[in-house]
Amino acid sequence: MTTKMSTASLSSDGSTGPLAPSSNRSNQGGIPLALPGFLRRPRRSNNGNTSAASASTFNVSGNGTPVLSSASTPISISENLSPSNVSPISQAVAVLRVTNSSKNAIGSPAPKPTRAEPDRRDQRRRAAAAALAQLNETKLGSRGNSNANLFLSSPPLSSLPKYLSYRHRQLASTMSAPVVALSALRSQCWNGIATTLRAEAWKVLLGVTPANASRRDVVLSRRRREYASAVGTYWTDDEGGVDGGGNVGHFRRTPQEQETLRQILVDVPRTSPDVDLFREPRVATAMGRMLYIWAVKHPASSYVQGINDLATPLYVVFLDDVRRKYGYGRDGGCDDDGGGGIDIDGLTTRGMPDSLLEQVEADAYHSLTSLLAGIQDHYTNDQPGIQRMVFKLKELVARIDPPLYQHLEERGVDFIQFSFRWMNCLLLREVPLRIAVRMWDTYLAEGGGSSAGSSDGSTAQLMAASIDSSSGGNTAYGFETFHVYVCAAFLCKFGAVIRTMEFEEMFGFLQKLPTSSWGNEDIEMIMSQAFVLGTLFTGSNAHLTSGK
Repeated sequence: MTTKMSTASLSSDGSTGPLAPSSNRSNQGGIPLALPGFLRRPRRSNNGNTSAASASTFNVSGNGTPVLSSASTPISISENLSPSNVSPISQAVAVLRVTNSSKNAIGSPAPKPTRAEPDRRDQRRRAAAAALAQLNETKLGSRGNSNANLFLSSPPLSSLPKYLSYRHRQLASTMSAPVVALSALRSQCWNGIATTLRAEAWKVLLGVTPANASRRDVVLSRRRREYASAVGTYWTDDEGGVDGGGNVGHFRRTPQEQETLRQILVDVPRTSPDVDLFREPRVATAMGRMLYIWAVKHPASSYVQGINDLATPLYVVFLDDVRRKYGYGRDGGCDDDGGGGIDIDGLTTRGMPDSLLEQVEADAYHSLTSLLAGIQDHYTNDQPGIQRMVFKLKELVARIDPPLYQHLEERGVDFIQFSFRWMNCLLLREVPLRIAVRMWDTYLAEGGGSSAGSSDGSTAQLMAASIDSSSGGNTAYGFETFHVYVCAAFLCKFGAVIRTMEFEEMFGFLQKLPTSSWGNEDIEMIMSQAFVLGTLFTGSNAHLTSGK
């Protein structure tokens, strides 16, 4: 397109006036001539192409009209300038012609465009920045931009703290994906989970909620309705309670069910005696109801002492999550180390409606069911699973700490006497509950509950149908086997003290170990040592035969 220019232009002698054809021009058809503002080399954009604005020139048409050309050819001057009529401006034009046309003269081959190589590191940094920006905007309640939503397209988590470490932001990104990558989730949870992410992560790890985010709310609602139906069937009558004769609803309990309920009602008040939360009437009722319904629905094992302890971390984590989500508790704040982070001493149900506590109870029940599915032989007749773990512990200590093993043998201390409770309650009576919560982050990340009966060292029972057991845990043999290594490292930590004691003192010491002042770093060191033991001895049974 030709555009007539009414502005003044530069003549060949350097004066300003209407541009007219000159007799000394070698080409009357159109001479590219650039205004001073364009006396620069064409700029290149990031993709290597010449900028159109930088390459625009003014050409002179045959009738003397200046024409704006948007051609991408570089600036050059093709008129003949004699030394006698060269002005200072024309000299500058000539210098520019020499410098530019030396490489890019008219008629010379166009420069080969540089290939736009994507900087993958910059792409990853931009992707991470977009994801982190979305997380921050989610906390502030903003919508964010559409590019960030590509990384976090599922609904945001229920509550995010004001600050998360980089590792926990990775975990939040994994949890927020449309389909959670279970192998990545387990790997990221192994070293601890931030308080505000723990409840959601535990439910996925235990198979209570599916990895598919679009089905998560539907499945969770269905499970809660199922538990409410079970409560109506096995626990409450028309008046909403249980009568003194052990009757419920319109049927009588069998003698076995009455004995089960009696044992539960005895054990519940003794659950976590140092935690005031479990002394509250509504919590005690929920614990007893949850344990009884589980026992009735699992008659092969029914209720065994110790199962009540396994329900405590689940109930505490889910209650803390609901309190924070609905504004009944403090914000998670900075929980950078992935530790317990829950103010267990200040945790209470006061002021909370029964409907929220029913959600907590239902989630804890289904999580407990999934947890016990992989270790149910710990609670069947004669408890073969626990005996198997105690035997492995004895063999392992004999191999890694022979002096301690020899001292226990010489003093007549059998491993079953002190380690039975360690296996039955998963050390929940040996460490404070706040430490047990952190320990369970790693246990649940380990995957399947038992290595027995599975060629790959894990079982699909614990993770339920929605979790792919083939991905295994962080050490690929499940938390039951990992717990044996934890117990071995736990015992050996006190080995130097135990070797100075006789039977009576030693037995009392092992029943009440000095762990009340422990922090997360103490149990993390134990689990790190257990991980090393697992890599050394898993699958190497020849090294664990009678301590030789």
